[in-house]
Amino acid sequence: MSANLDLHDQNLEFFKERAPQLYRQLADFEPMSQLVPDAGAGPDVVFKGQHFYGGRANEHIKEQLENFRYRPNRILLMPPQPDAFDDESKAHFNELMKEVADAGVEFLVRPREATSYTLVVFGVGLGLHFEELIRATECHALVIAEQNLEFLYHSLSCCDWRAVNDLIQDRGGEIHFCFDNDPEILAFRIRSTIRSISPMAVDGLKYFIHYGTPVFDRTLGLIKRDVQLVLAGLGFYYDETLMIRNAHRNLHGGAARVYRRPKDNHIDVPVFILGSGPSLDADLPFIKENRDKAILISCGSTIQVLLSNGIIPDFQIEIENISVKEIINPLAKKYDLSPICLVTSATVEPDSIHHFGRTLFFARPSLSPFPIFSRSHDECLLNPNPTVVNAGLSFAQEIGFKSFFLFGTDMGTRVPDLHHSKFGYQWQEGAVHTPQTFDIPTPGNFGGTVYSSHGLYWARDSVIKAIKERSRGRSYINCSDGAHIEGALAKKSRSIRLSEIAGGKTCVIEEIIDLFPRYSTEAFKASWTDAYFLQSMNSFIDELVNIAEKTQSFTDKTYITQVMQKLDLQELNMRTGMALLFRGTIFMFLLGAEFYLNRVRTAEQDPLYSDLMRRHLLEILEELRAKAIVDLSELDREIEESPSSPTAQSA
Repeated sequence: MSANLDLHDQNLEFFKERAPQLYRQLADFEPMSQLVPDAGAGPDVVFKGQHFYGGRANEHIKEQLENFRYRPNRILLMPPQPDAFDDESKAHFNELMKEVADAGVEFLVRPREATSYTLVVFGVGLGLHFEELIRATECHALVIAEQNLEFLYHSLSCCDWRAVNDLIQDRGGEIHFCFDNDPEILAFRIRSTIRSISPMAVDGLKYFIHYGTPVFDRTLGLIKRDVQLVLAGLGFYYDETLMIRNAHRNLHGGAARVYRRPKDNHIDVPVFILGSGPSLDADLPFIKENRDKAILISCGSTIQVLLSNGIIPDFQIEIENISVKEIINPLAKKYDLSPICLVTSATVEPDSIHHFGRTLFFARPSLSPFPIFSRSHDECLLNPNPTVVNAGLSFAQEIGFKSFFLFGTDMGTRVPDLHHSKFGYQWQEGAVHTPQTFDIPTPGNFGGTVYSSHGLYWARDSVIKAIKERSRGRSYINCSDGAHIEGALAKKSRSIRLSEIAGGKTCVIEEIIDLFPRYSTEAFKASWTDAYFLQSMNSFIDELVNIAEKTQSFTDKTYITQVMQKLDLQELNMRTGMALLFRGTIFMFLLGAEFYLNRVRTAEQDPLYSDLMRRHLLEILEELRAKAIVDLSELDREIEESPSSPTAQSA
């Protein structure tokens, strides 16, 4: 056959509607290979005389699908550990497990059914395998990974993409495309997509490899290794409640400056991103000697290391909602913090901010206060998670710095017992910090092996992503004797020479602060009233209760799609804030419940399990409603009764 021009044009129209960015690339794409006619064995793609399918596309795909049905590829999680749950979800999960055991329900080691809520396919090919894969897995979401557009372009003449999409849409889902030729970025995009589709359906996820490439092999390896990152940082009710209260207190006064991403701003002076890793100590003399030749951004507890060595940072970055005052308040008794501008999430403890001369609040997009109090994604840092170093780097990138130097950003340690600077808060008696296990071997920045923890490995992964996204026209120098950070040149500080800043750096700092507007009283009142909160919260809980009550059986997974639709996070309003407030607790319970639901030994026991699961889900929802009324329904009144409460300083 000749290329199906009608189908090609219809598919282009489909991509124009559903994936505009891909459409723009496909519309102007000029393939290097040729699509050859279907001579009875299926169409093929020829490049430099080589037939991709060997002239037997239909037979090849049939064999692949038969092998997949016989031995599908799955990603299986370890059994959920109740200690990873929050208090609300843990109690009900434990009780559910006790009740199903008492009822005699038995479980298999692996999922009983061959279905999969999410299907990840590596390789577009000519798209001839998608419809059958969807039917075989009964998936609700299809994630397609590809490293270039060559095959996708040719598939426009062979695959009815609208028909493929309709199969998914019939279940309330959609197709997700993840394209990149960098395995790190491709793996990150696939993980992020799976997370957005449904974290509680990760266990048992199926993947299909249409053709193998080094990029796909590496990507799949990264996904398997880091699958737990899909579940990281979903938030818990208590934490979200605390952050809403803090943001309400910090923003209500009308004096706070708020971050708003500058457009085309350029700062042609160096910036030091300062973490508190153990290698920072060796670079302190260099930092002190060059403190007037660069802007110094101190990240979290690094401020104590700097101040105790006679170095005053220009900006102090904080992202935590608790345990900040334990570091800052004692320092304020010993040092004058007023020359420092605090750059912090609006969720920070109000009691910790008044020591600084100026404060600038940014929003964190994954937290409930963001959609409640913000009206633009420009008020967020693009890559602030999971550590304060990530936030510091993101802030410096976005306000326009071009020359970055990383110090103490070790992302691990060469000696597990030496995990922070010896001057750090972490070594003080009574210090509050989360113990970490350094058991992930990682290549060192200056050779050798550094041992990272789960959290720091995630942080390193995010730093690499941030650097790759903003590499053009920028230079990144990693002076830290810690983990290698791809995209940052390893360089010892002793080999670096910096020039004086023309006019001094004070004017640079003032220009940065003047970039950002104030958060007006009018903006605050439009974002929050106690009545608005109550109405939105009750409506959201009612919607989830309705889903749970109307779900006859949880085994067909339709309820997951319905729940995820209610957890849509696109709109910036109180309704989205409620989704973020409750989602962590709901996700964790359903993640645990789904794990064992998939492994119920016999179909005859499914209804019993579903009934118990439904009852506990309904009880959790009503408990969350009652807690939210107590915790958050009178914040305005609390402010009115405490007129002397701390507010953000005028900048």
